[in-house]
Amino acid sequence: MAVMGPGMMGWGAPWWGWLWMLIFWVVVLVVPILVVRLLWPGIGRGPAGGRDEALEILRQRYARGEISREEFERMQEELRRARG
Repeated sequence: MAVMGPGMMGWGAPWWGWLWMLIFWVVVLVVPILVVRLLWPGIGRGPAGGRDEALEILRQRYARGEISREEFERMQEELRRARG
C-alpha cells in the first residue's frame, strides 16, 4: 500500500491555493461590474444619476421667488407622494 505524501490528494496542498481562487472570482465577478459602472455612471442610480430633477427644479423656482413657500411645500409633498 502506498503512503500518501504531499501532492494533489495528500496533506501538502499549498496554503495559497484559496488566494488564487479568491482572485479568480474577484476578476470574474467584480471587475466587470466596476467596468460597467465606470462606462455608464448613471446605471442603477435611478433618474438623472440619483438626483431628483423635479425637486431640484422646484427648489430653484422657490429660490428665485417664482413660487411662494406654501406652493413650494405643497408641490414638494405631491412629488414625494407620486414617488411612493
